[in-house]
Amino acid sequence: LVEFQLVRLDLKIKKWLFDKFQEYWDNQPALRQSKRFLEGFCSTRTRELLLLPKRKFIYRTRGHGKFRYHLKKMKVIQEDDCRFCGVEPETAEHILCDCGKLQWKRFSTFRNYYLDPPDFRGYSVKSLIEFLNVIGIFDDE
Repeated sequence: LVEFQLVRLDLKIKKWLFDKFQEYWDNQPALRQSKRFLEGFCSTRTRELLLLPKRKFIYRTRGHGKFRYHLKKMKVIQEDDCRFCGVEPETAEHILCDCGKLQWKRFSTFRNYYLDPPDFRGYSVKSLIEFLNVIGIFDDE
């Protein structure tokens, strides 16, 4: 009986923590890119992300890093056109979801030619990083 009560208490604590993490996530005014791709708090995805070196974690979860749209905003480069198609601004969403020149590479990793940000909730962080490395966005880190 005592063991059952401890297990029940443990589950209540985990649920309370999950609810607190979710509340924190929901109340963040920023994180626009992250929120489009991630549903909310997920302990499995959090563990995967926390295993990344800090710089890679930030680059890959916030749309920062070597995406030309971000580099232009930082005044590092002049143009933000996609390096692959040259049609749209090169954002994380454009590269991951709908750049026409990357449809075959996207298919080889995700088994879909075009994706919406919520679709990534079903993929591992490893597959996302694999795709970005295959196309050369982060290959020199």
